[in-house]
Amino acid sequence: MGFRLDFKVSSLILALSPMPDNMNRKTILILGLALSLVISLLTLLFQQDLREKMGTSFYVVGLAIIACILLVIAGYVGSHHDREIAKPA
Repeated sequence: MGFRLDFKVSSLILALSPMPDNMNRKTILILGLALSLVISLLTLLFQQDLREKMGTSFYVVGLAIIACILLVIAGYVGSHHDREIAKPA
């Protein structure tokens, strides 16, 4: 019985909390992806033993991560700009 009471309270809290619309959800996911790529790049830069194990492929992987970050951010800025243009005045 206690489990059902907890479940009802949590579902009530979820029902009352404001849910973000699709654009806000996409923004959160895109910026989360960019943040995870930045964290992976920082990990790659600051771990000396990882750099030694990777050898020259370190540069290829690092540049690929940088390119992915730039593509994600450029896609976000482009889609945000398109949404602003498409908004009715």
